[in-house]
Amino acid sequence: MPLDLRKYLPAILLLEDMKRETALIGALAAVVVVGALVLVLVPGALGDPGAEEPQREEPGRLDITEVPIRIQSVSKQTATLTIDATVEHRGSATENASVLIRAIDSDRGVVETERRIDLGTIDGDQEVSAVSNLTVERQGAYRFEVIVFADGKRLSHASGSRKIDGIGSLQPTYKASSIEFHRFDRDDESLPTIGYSIADTGDGMVSLALSTHLTNGGTERAGNLTLVLLARQADSNVVADRTTVSVGQIRPGRTISTDAELTVPDDYNYYLVGLLKRDDVIVDTTRSAANLDPETNISVTNETTATEDAFDASDFDSSDGENQNEPSPRPETTTEAGGGSGPGFGVGIALVALLGIATLAARRNRH
Repeated sequence: MPLDLRKYLPAILLLEDMKRETALIGALAAVVVVGALVLVLVPGALGDPGAEEPQREEPGRLDITEVPIRIQSVSKQTATLTIDATVEHRGSATENASVLIRAIDSDRGVVETERRIDLGTIDGDQEVSAVSNLTVERQGAYRFEVIVFADGKRLSHASGSRKIDGIGSLQPTYKASSIEFHRFDRDDESLPTIGYSIADTGDGMVSLALSTHLTNGGTERAGNLTLVLLARQADSNVVADRTTVSVGQIRPGRTISTDAELTVPDDYNYYLVGLLKRDDVIVDTTRSAANLDPETNISVTNETTATEDAFDASDFDSSDGENQNEPSPRPETTTEAGGGSGPGFGVGIALVALLGIATLAARRNRH
């Protein structure tokens, strides 16, 4: 009897459905197991997709932002300058950082002096100063170089230099003074630094009334200086006379006038020289011209003026006039020429001439 499968069809379909559900459940279980393993073995695998990834820290970077240079001190032979290099740091820590500062002679191209400053470890965003004092010869020009190193390696991008000209023109510290001679227009000799007028004449001599101005350009009272005024004959540079004047306190921004008198032989041209001294140190100088020779004139801007009449050395002492004995100086005056041996009197020459005439007459009477 043939088997009728139709009555078994519902059971068969049910069995097929159970197989599919079992397979589906098995696949789902496998997915769950694999997901659990991923969570265990890979932490953070299911993290927030919108969260930003942590930024990696940038390596440290050093740069030079500025290199100011200040004058520290100046002596007669050397100048000491302060170099203050500002180093900018960005990023992570930089270890064993240092700065090399050196002075290079611009004319010879050689390193005059150098110094290395250790900065140690620099971390984060900040600025660090590398300060050094370098002493160089007080002449010519120099180029100051600043080079940055990190962990013993030179950083090509972190370097700088500055050139300083006219080192020789720097005024020594011991000469520093806020008081100086008041200088008018240098091209206008009608307003000389030292003015003069004729105070008196007689016996081949002339007295000059001198006037000069001193200005305090500082912000505080200053003074207690000594003003030395002297007259040098233009052709020989011999000092004919000199005087010394004490300078008291001068208020800041003020100008005072100082007066003095010199007596010199007439009919010569002179350079009137002013020396401003403090504790036997000259802090300022000036010079003007006094034309007393009616035939020629001189100028402070042109010292080589031709003269028709040769200089007569007999009118002046053979010394420079600064170490002569001064038997009778005027009050507050140091006179270089004075007494019988002074310029312009001619007493010695007259005695020699009389002696020569007497000797010649005696010889003629003998014959």
